[in-house]
Amino acid sequence: MKAEKETSGPAATPKEQDERTQVVIRALYDISQGEFMTPSFGEACRVSRDPHLRLRRTLTPSLNVGIPKYAEAQFMLSKEETTGKRLSLEFGVPFGGATRRFAMDAYAFGASEAEANVRVVTLHGISPGVSRTRWHALGERYDVIARAASTSSPRRVRFVALDWHSIDRSVDDRANTEFLTCLPKHIWETSTNGENLEDVIRLFDSEDRREWLRKFAKDIEDGCPRKDGDGGRILRAVIEEGLGWGERDTPFILGVKSWSGGLGVRMLAQCHRDCRNSKEDGATPSSFVDNMKGMIIMHPAYYCKSDIEDAMSSGMVPAVLMCWAKDDPLVPYKLSQTYLDAASGNTKVKLVSYERGGHHNFDGSEGLPNFDDDVIEWINNLQ
Repeated sequence: MKAEKETSGPAATPKEQDERTQVVIRALYDISQGEFMTPSFGEACRVSRDPHLRLRRTLTPSLNVGIPKYAEAQFMLSKEETTGKRLSLEFGVPFGGATRRFAMDAYAFGASEAEANVRVVTLHGISPGVSRTRWHALGERYDVIARAASTSSPRRVRFVALDWHSIDRSVDDRANTEFLTCLPKHIWETSTNGENLEDVIRLFDSEDRREWLRKFAKDIEDGCPRKDGDGGRILRAVIEEGLGWGERDTPFILGVKSWSGGLGVRMLAQCHRDCRNSKEDGATPSSFVDNMKGMIIMHPAYYCKSDIEDAMSSGMVPAVLMCWAKDDPLVPYKLSQTYLDAASGNTKVKLVSYERGGHHNFDGSEGLPNFDDDVIEWINNLQ
């Protein structure tokens, strides 16, 4: 499909343009049910009116903002990449005084929603490659466990892997006239100024790595269009409205890795502050985080010390399982101590350390440990 540079005949009216746009969008949605999107190439084209992410993705190359390495998003996972059952989660998030509707792909494994008494939702790192499917092999193991389990089994785990690269507006949402950029490379929750960042920079062993983080933070500050807690609010909306989890009868465990560690920590910090403000105002705090049973964190690429302290010390998350390699070049192992210090006194916070492996998926490949083994054991023992 190509965008024509020249047109003939009378110009279309706004209504006709809208009708044509909706036809194309619907066609793209129909195609996307079985299509595996591949990267496009060339210079990105800025557009003033962008009715739909898939439309923009098809007609123009990806607009790469902030982090040049990750220049493209792939929307649907192929069956070679996952055996999960694809779900479309619909949810709304307030932006600029109005609630904007989104859809996100998720992949479900294990027990059905009706059978589940343990619910796990996970989110990948920033890259559209292997990080994107980091949790799917673990989900497949829960499929096997679910098939083998008897009806009297005490654990019926429903495992859902979110796919942030698929985030999009609803096909029927005509109210949104501007593209709302929400890909991982466009949402990076971090404090990029002042001593807060320097506290983390000092944890790197070499000046080269310290300078790398300063430049990286500057690129984020200059390039990412979504800031100020957008990612944390979106993540909560996905879980609370999209999945319908976070109520008393639908408690959940949250799993995050690398980039998405920022979303999880920011979301918890926001909930902590909302709860504190509600109590000060005499209002009833939300029960959302009260129904969070635990959190799984893989080497979180998050550099806001105050958020880490709020999220880990608030008492909202009763149990945490973390993993980190001591030679991680992207997120220094010493940062793990910040999490442990913030959770001081909580004996249900566990850190799994690896001597080597860097910023790896730790999925058992390349002769490295499989963190999934620890996750399964931890969930089985979670009260």
